[in-house]
Amino acid sequence: MDIAKLQQFIIQAKKATYASGGENQAKNLSNGRKEYIFKEGRLEYVDRYKGHEEFMGKEEVSKNKKLLWQMKYKGKVLNDKIPADDIYIFLRKVLRQVPADKPFRGPIKFCDREYKYINIVNGDLEKFFGKEQVYYKKALVYELDYLGGATNNPNLTL
Repeated sequence: MDIAKLQQFIIQAKKATYASGGENQAKNLSNGRKEYIFKEGRLEYVDRYKGHEEFMGKEEVSKNKKLLWQMKYKGKVLNDKIPADDIYIFLRKVLRQVPADKPFRGPIKFCDREYKYINIVNGDLEKFFGKEQVYYKKALVYELDYLGGATNNPNLTL
């Protein structure tokens, strides 16, 4: 598997889905989940999640319906005094800054006005885990845990 090509595809897909427009661009599924799909050639990125203030989901990249990479995540708004949508507006801005070397969530640190984002990540595209946090006026208002990695199928190439 060409890791560099996979990284570039994940970055492109993330910027074109939730980070670009939020929930308004998601497809609503019958089970209450939301779904984003991004395709390029034979590669497909799918992000499905359920919930709003507290949510769980997973992102997958496949080629010809064979799984190449997956990330699972669970997040929660921790402060009901700040609307979740305000936090998510800031978070989408952060997620558009997805780093090339660790294209899982946002950069290690990002600040904008009263908001601050921290991402603690371990590993690489093949196996990783991390936690992101959003602070508003120095108070922790949101956090998300994530983990994932690439499949070990040697027959899958980009």
